[in-house]
Amino acid sequence: MNDHHVRDIRRELGTTLDPRRRGRVPLEVRLPLFIGALLLAIVVGMGYGAYAMGRRAAVDGATQRLGSVSEQLRDLFQQSATQLRTLAAASARKLAGSPKSAAALAYDGPAREQVVATQLRDGTGRVITSTGAWSAALDSARLGELTSMPANDSVLIAGFRVVNDSLVYPVVARVPDGSGYLVYWRKLSASRRAREQLTRLIGSEAALYLGSPSTGNWTDMETHAPPPVVDRARMLAAAQRIAGTPWELAVHFPLAPVMAPARALLRRIAALAAIALLLGLFGTWWITRYILRSLEATVQLRTAELSHVLNELRDAQETIVRKEKLATLGQLASGVGHELRNPLGVMTNAVYFLRLVLPQQAPQVTEYLDILQQQITLSEKIVSDLLDFARLKQPQRKLVSLGDVTRAQIARLGSTNGVSIENGVDGPEPKVLIDEVQIGQVVFNLLTNAVQAMDGAGRIVIRARRENGSVHYEVADNGPGIAPENLGKIFEPLFTTKARGIGLGLAVSRTLARANDGDLTVTSAAGQGATFHLKLPVATEVAA
Repeated sequence: MNDHHVRDIRRELGTTLDPRRRGRVPLEVRLPLFIGALLLAIVVGMGYGAYAMGRRAAVDGATQRLGSVSEQLRDLFQQSATQLRTLAAASARKLAGSPKSAAALAYDGPAREQVVATQLRDGTGRVITSTGAWSAALDSARLGELTSMPANDSVLIAGFRVVNDSLVYPVVARVPDGSGYLVYWRKLSASRRAREQLTRLIGSEAALYLGSPSTGNWTDMETHAPPPVVDRARMLAAAQRIAGTPWELAVHFPLAPVMAPARALLRRIAALAAIALLLGLFGTWWITRYILRSLEATVQLRTAELSHVLNELRDAQETIVRKEKLATLGQLASGVGHELRNPLGVMTNAVYFLRLVLPQQAPQVTEYLDILQQQITLSEKIVSDLLDFARLKQPQRKLVSLGDVTRAQIARLGSTNGVSIENGVDGPEPKVLIDEVQIGQVVFNLLTNAVQAMDGAGRIVIRARRENGSVHYEVADNGPGIAPENLGKIFEPLFTTKARGIGLGLAVSRTLARANDGDLTVTSAAGQGATFHLKLPVATEVAA
């Protein structure tokens, strides 16, 4: 704001401050009220818009994740139902043409503790022979489903029933010789695998229900539960029918955790609005007393405050958009990665075959085969990064020598394009309790990044030391280093400064390190190389 503008404002304010021209309400009241109302309207409008966008994005993302998880759980139960049908059909075939004694009916398959009774029933559903701990209680149970069992279907899985305060369900298989039906009564137990998968993919707040709408019996995978009721105002829900059974799967998730980020944003906006409003009122009151001396400074202060609010809103919106992109990438990465691995394997085998059948090939052929193998290796790394990013497996930890891991990854690295590697971790020590495959992938990613950063000339130094109950494993290079403005972003997914790659290698590496109770950090200065620090707990302390 130049002096000419300030003089114009002073002249207009001087006219407004003239007691002969102003109204009954003094300027020191009117001006604060006007500014306060204006600031309040702007902040409330922008805050509500940001909150609405955040709320919509959170609900849409949670709904998509809930649907995806319910489909995965449906597939899990359908797979179990298919196994039950196959097992029951095989047992029924064994009974055909053989004596139908209680010993012949004894169940000898997997999960024996879940089978509480085994029966042989005739075509009317009457029990002919039975065995099992609950046979006395289940011999009187009616099986009306037998009369509706299709002639071309040899196995039937029926709905849940309550017996001895537990949920049971029958698996009925038609005996091929026409002597009756083999019935396995199975007790429904908590599906720990389904519960863990639900918690891992959505969160511990999610509720899983499995039941038979025809019988009205449901379970929350822990106890007998009433039929689930969906309160759309307070929860999200997804339901799936399980093929081959009369069962239905329902997954509920409360809206409160989904809305927590949007509400936190709204609280921050409200706090900023209150601060901005108070500062605006105070600043306006100050202007009315010292208008001619402090007008320019006050206007600049108001502008800075409004800019701060806008920056906060912009950062929040960018965070939401970034999370949506990462969620979409996570859903696509698994399928795309698996589809790409097969053709890459075919190309690798083709290169190996060509080297085998052309032992005396021309130098140009060897050169092009090397180039093709390098590009295949790069593509395989990108696919591995995608798969590692899409799903992180639970570490299978065992006592491993970091020296063995280092040598294996250096050998896996292959050609380094003129970059020398100095391995200072060549002995059996130090040893750590880790997932060898996961930490090996971390080391391989660090070596690959270092080779690519130096682009054909330089030196990589690998060293390790024990310090304060931890093993500090370092990969240092003398390349161009990392720019200061990129140090804080280097481990963010999809961030890359290279012409090739998708920016997942370091993000996946840090995730794998932390999954093994470690961490991955970096120190660097532009033009002075970079050193990546992999910190892992000492094996004896972890084992203790």
